[in-house]
Amino acid sequence: MRSIRVFNGACFSGILLIAVSAVGATVEQPLLADGPVHSIWKLLFHCSLFGLLGIALVVIGFKVFDWVITKIDLEAEILKGNVAAAILSAAAIMGVSLIVALAIH
Repeated sequence: MRSIRVFNGACFSGILLIAVSAVGATVEQPLLADGPVHSIWKLLFHCSLFGLLGIALVVIGFKVFDWVITKIDLEAEILKGNVAAAILSAAAIMGVSLIVALAIH
């Protein structure tokens, strides 16, 4: 049961990392008074869109890591209580999250 909490914590950490990078992203061009006015709803929509895209890419990246790199079923090992498999999964999710966050940014 503890390993499932570790896995869920790793997933949450990856999502949080993507959200923090999306919120802390700098604006490339300042908004001019003459330029188009962006509404908060449009900006929130774009932030949500990139957030969902990031989450989908992290899940796909982790599944590719699990399928290509490891020769064992990580989810089954975590359910059996293998803490090393949970730590490996957390590290893979964090690594993929960093790559996705930098690619989206």
